[in-house]
Amino acid sequence: MLVYPGTYYENIDFLGKNIKLGSLYLTTGVDSFIRNTIIDGNQEGSVVKITNSYNNSPILCGFTIENGNGSPSPGPYNYKVGGGIFINQSSCKINSCIIKNNIGYRGGGIYEHGGYTPTLENCTIFNNQAFYQGGGIYCWEITLSQDSLCNVYMNYAGDGCDFYGGYEYAEVFVDTFTVLNPDKFYFSARSDYTFNCQNTKIEPINSDLYVSPQGDNNNSGLTPDDPYKNIYKALIMINSDSTHHNTIHLSPGRYSPFETNEKYPINLRSYVSIMGDNPENTILDADSLSRLCLDRSNEKDVTIKNLTFTNSCPIEFGYGAMMLFQPRGFILNKLIFTNNYAEHKSAISILSTGEILDSTSLYLEDVLIENNYQRAAGLEAKELVLKNVVVKNNLPDYSAEFPTGGGLTLFGIYNPDNYNFYLYNVEITENVNVDNEWSHMPSALRVSKANLNMVNCTIGNNSATSDGEAFKIQEGATVNIYNSILYGDTPREIFVDGTYESCELNVYNSLIEGGMWDIYTVGNNTINWDGNNNLPGDADPCWIGSGEYPYQLLNISPCIDAGTLDLPDGIELPEYDLAGNPRIYGETVDIGAYEWNGYAINEKPEDENPNLILAPNPFCNQTSISFQLTQTGIVNLSIYNIKGQKVKTLIDAFSCPAKFQVNWKGTDRHGYPVANGTYFAKLIIDDKEKVVRKFIKLSD
Repeated sequence: MLVYPGTYYENIDFLGKNIKLGSLYLTTGVDSFIRNTIIDGNQEGSVVKITNSYNNSPILCGFTIENGNGSPSPGPYNYKVGGGIFINQSSCKINSCIIKNNIGYRGGGIYEHGGYTPTLENCTIFNNQAFYQGGGIYCWEITLSQDSLCNVYMNYAGDGCDFYGGYEYAEVFVDTFTVLNPDKFYFSARSDYTFNCQNTKIEPINSDLYVSPQGDNNNSGLTPDDPYKNIYKALIMINSDSTHHNTIHLSPGRYSPFETNEKYPINLRSYVSIMGDNPENTILDADSLSRLCLDRSNEKDVTIKNLTFTNSCPIEFGYGAMMLFQPRGFILNKLIFTNNYAEHKSAISILSTGEILDSTSLYLEDVLIENNYQRAAGLEAKELVLKNVVVKNNLPDYSAEFPTGGGLTLFGIYNPDNYNFYLYNVEITENVNVDNEWSHMPSALRVSKANLNMVNCTIGNNSATSDGEAFKIQEGATVNIYNSILYGDTPREIFVDGTYESCELNVYNSLIEGGMWDIYTVGNNTINWDGNNNLPGDADPCWIGSGEYPYQLLNISPCIDAGTLDLPDGIELPEYDLAGNPRIYGETVDIGAYEWNGYAINEKPEDENPNLILAPNPFCNQTSISFQLTQTGIVNLSIYNIKGQKVKTLIDAFSCPAKFQVNWKGTDRHGYPVANGTYFAKLIIDDKEKVVRKFIKLSD
């Protein structure tokens, strides 16, 4: 069948027939017929489908294939794959075609399944997109001709932008690829492949790059005044390695498919960080088309900072806005996740592939996970630290087939002793879980197969089904709770499930509504309850209940000065509470994520700003501490260590207005030198804390 030049808005199906379909290029060899004979899929499916050709070899030759969006994938899932060309169980030949501007879940340009080894000759595959794997080509087994080489470049996907290979070893030969030595960002595979390339499309840039919604992808991207328009462009162009980390800087604005033609998900790269201006004004918006961020390559040393992730709605798997597989040295800082949807974990999903690498680590600080649908986050790692994290008001999607909802799920694998998780200043409040498919599904927090240390956390007013709880401990987990509040959750606070593996729960200086006797347990578990220092089960934490921080404490709260500074090695008290106030005010630390700072609701004292000055800072032998007192009063100047323990009192006396300068020689109250590290100078006037300054003691 010969086709004359023109644009044909069709979706072609070979229907298993042994057909040779070509433009006039097939008989003339004139290249212009390839460019001028266009089959446009009109976003109504795969442009070309070649399936079930077991005993014949259909041929497609000499066309431009564009604007397809895929066909339902083989198997039980209904994902749309093969935007340009969909091949299933066929040994066809694709010759001298241009395949561009197509999209699909897998195989934006070409999707091949079934293992009948189709052949590509003299094809150019560029500017296609896959929401998951293989922007240019996704294949189980395909042959790229060594005699008539293909070009594959500048495609984009969440995994393997240009090429994603399947289960069989293969050699890949191309004339032109995006880069000469592709990493997994460009070329990803489940088995070993040999890659051979003669030419490259771009020269990667080993430098920081800049992106702005007002930019242009034809710019250099090297300065804030000459930025790219799209994040995906910067990811394709940037080059980093373990000796030279680079950052993609995002200017304020909304990055979305509809507004800026952004392509998601972000395909994260090792040693490449992504930094916004601040989460309030730098917004990644998926327009409910896909997830926002994906890693399938065990990324290393990546920081993502100052961004909002919103309107994510993944096509598959039920894992949400950010989906990471075993990240190593991964830092999420100053991020907001809001209005994201997924079947299982809507905001963040950290997954293993059956085994967690020893180096798998994740650090979250100043992260807000709010107003997402279905369970908010599920995290699997070797080491996991959450500091100043708020998880609140994450709700079920009642229109889903299986509505769930809720807060955090934390997983280790195999031996719990090998997995260490830390929660500092974490608030988990007002989440709702209505999961009826599984019993005892928690509304706030679930931990399995790990050691979890909770320090100064607040869990409150979460709601689960009648057999659920706020916090579920299971599968051999050990949980140590220090200085924390669990209160107001329905129907109960804690369930310890030792059905399959016994668990251990240790509670110190905390307020657990209902006390020890209201903790529901199954199986042979160990519960250690500090009866001398835990607050009574009928105590009320007396939260403020309104404003920016409704879970701050009123001045009548029994949680004030009820915490402990006696924490095990490796657990350090944070410098500040969740609202940014000094972590210790008064005699010792408070219970919960917020520290009462000497004032009742709406009655914060005036700050006279005595301007506490430390010089030098850092110091080795001694430092000078200076301040000015502007009124008569009782002055107390003391030194505290990182755990909040008082090291030495320098001044404690009544004084008239005066200037003070005190030298501290780095010794404790007994005159012994203190260890190197971080210390705090705290100035209190008339029992009101005025200022705290941090300083560091170094070796001589």
